[in-house]
Amino acid sequence: MKISSTGIVVLSVFGFMASVQAKTPEKNPQHQAANLPNPFSPDGYWQTERSEGKLASKIHVYQCGEKTVCGKIVALEEPNDPTTGKPKVDPEGRPLMGMEIMKNFKNSEGMEWTDGEIYDPKEGKTYSAQFEIAEAGKVMKLTGYVLITLLGKTQTWHRIGKDELLK
Repeated sequence: MKISSTGIVVLSVFGFMASVQAKTPEKNPQHQAANLPNPFSPDGYWQTERSEGKLASKIHVYQCGEKTVCGKIVALEEPNDPTTGKPKVDPEGRPLMGMEIMKNFKNSEGMEWTDGEIYDPKEGKTYSAQFEIAEAGKVMKLTGYVLITLLGKTQTWHRIGKDELLK
């Protein structure tokens, strides 16, 4: 097999020659894989679940070490405290915006990430945590727990774009 500079592949099998024109990928940016999230990777932006009086937030999940991911708050549905008008803070008085709430998740197998920690800024508590990526990379099922996962609580987060607003 020989590839010419014009993109034609020339095959030589048992002395017979055949050529095939290689098809070039489309130039349309919507079809380029570089613009689409890797469905096996948690890297990107995620909207948290609304539950028990909690409003949604946008979390940026990113590589924070070799084969390790972390996540921080980059947007809040309600960024300011309605009573004071000041930016929301956790029980220790630290601002929520920019706060790292996911730490040291390691890829254990396929689309499962374990041995991490999740910080609940409403309660000011840190829990052991794990998550899995599901539905072709569109959903993250994150479980925070104490001691064993069976006693934990699972939230479903949805992948959103960097510039996408909370829904």
